[in-house]
Amino acid sequence: MVYGSFLAGLIAVPAWKPGPVALLLAAVTFAFLAQEPARLLLRRRGNPSTLGWLIGHSLAMAFCGGALVARYHLHDLLGIGAIGAALFGAQVMLLRTPVQSTLPGGRTVAKRRDRTLEGELLAVPALTLPAAAAAAALSGHIGGIALWVWIACTLFFASGIVSVKLLLASAKRRKDWSPAVRDILGRGHCAYHAVLLVIVALAAVRLGGSAGWLLAAAYLPAIVRAARVWWKLDGILPSLKRVGMFETAIALL
Repeated sequence: MVYGSFLAGLIAVPAWKPGPVALLLAAVTFAFLAQEPARLLLRRRGNPSTLGWLIGHSLAMAFCGGALVARYHLHDLLGIGAIGAALFGAQVMLLRTPVQSTLPGGRTVAKRRDRTLEGELLAVPALTLPAAAAAAALSGHIGGIALWVWIACTLFFASGIVSVKLLLASAKRRKDWSPAVRDILGRGHCAYHAVLLVIVALAAVRLGGSAGWLLAAAYLPAIVRAARVWWKLDGILPSLKRVGMFETAIALL
């Protein structure tokens, strides 16, 4: 999500500025690396070195971000950073408020709210912010292209989250699996991709020409994958490594 979105943002703007791109790539990388020790500390799962990693990654991120503002005057990136901080703050709130989940058989367990479907979907726009940042770094400001490529990446990668979550949910119902269970579990999945299909179709028609065809081609594999996931759903969890490799292939395409 992070690097695919970053690459999409670079491609969306017909310009090339190696200095800002290199600094932004470093800032994005350190921001992503910093969030894991931050989560561990918030969950009180860290070790003596966790705080050091958080401080180191944060300082490196601040240095690269500061250079982008001071050297290249990309002040609009501060707004994007503020959005990312707000989204991470929302994730922290979810992380600190577990939700009760009832398993088949009636047993109740505490589940991390940030690991629910809603929590992970909330993380997608944060992880795709590099699309807007890359486009803004090349264009010099936050414009329509930066906004649209961010939205496009968010809609695309949310599809993968919804599909994988459906596979995990089905595996929890393996013992009482039936076509009715599949229909119940798949309602949100089918609804999301039906809406996504309509959005992509309308956008492709609006763009027209080769741009419209390319947009449709970008999303078609994800939509076909979603339809196949729902149709083949049987309560058996496939290899998550294979699922991850397939999702990576779709993103690269």
